[in-house]
Amino acid sequence: DRTSRWELALPSGKIGRPPLWSPLQSHSLAEVNKRPKLSLTAFSRIFNRLSVHAISRGFVRRRFRKAGLKEKTVDLGDAVVHYWVGGNGPPLLLLHGFGGDATFTWHGQVKELARKHTLIVPDLLWFGESHSPKSDFSLDFQALTMVRVADHASFDRFDVAGISYGGLVAFTLTSNHGDRVRRLVMIDSPGAVYTEADHQTMLDNFSVDDVAKIVIPEGPDGVRTLLELAWHRPPPTPGFVLRDVYRNLFSSNVDEKRGLLGW
Repeated sequence: DRTSRWELALPSGKIGRPPLWSPLQSHSLAEVNKRPKLSLTAFSRIFNRLSVHAISRGFVRRRFRKAGLKEKTVDLGDAVVHYWVGGNGPPLLLLHGFGGDATFTWHGQVKELARKHTLIVPDLLWFGESHSPKSDFSLDFQALTMVRVADHASFDRFDVAGISYGGLVAFTLTSNHGDRVRRLVMIDSPGAVYTEADHQTMLDNFSVDDVAKIVIPEGPDGVRTLLELAWHRPPPTPGFVLRDVYRNLFSSNVDEKRGLLGW
């Protein structure tokens, strides 16, 4: 009966090329309907196993490669730093903000910037794939580590641009190693003018007593709160995406990231 309702069924035949579920195939509807159905529980398990982070990560990494950048990892002894380098022109060091990493922060800009700059795009310490066994969470140590990354990439002088927390690192780098920096660009970052009063005002605005409660989610619900704060119109985000984002972006190096907030 070609007019009967077709139902999605799991293939139960031999391993190899799966059968085509089409009215043109030789299987009868009765044979198809005898196969195990893909239940709502099974669908739920599939979605829970999907990693939106992994899919997005592959996408942004391809953007870096298409822009001509290559991955490198350098062991500095007291730190291991993962970074990307490539492009044409004077060197430009790009520093991401708190909670991000090199690729997720800068994938929208690398194509254009790499046309006129040789980019150095690192994961800051305790973000992405960079880490250190030291318990030095100061801006001075972050800045010095970035200078050593530039050394590894064979650049003596360079421009530096940083967003948010990365802007603080960029400002510190310029202050401490001014002979290495040609030009400084700070994006959405207060630099040295950020005072204790400014910090308290921010805490009061968000009704919290610790900035970590804003930028270091303690679970998927915290990720949703962070999205609502960071987006003017936050996108609808299902639970499995929140769990995946929390697991991949916020569940590692938690103590170290708390330490960074004490700068």
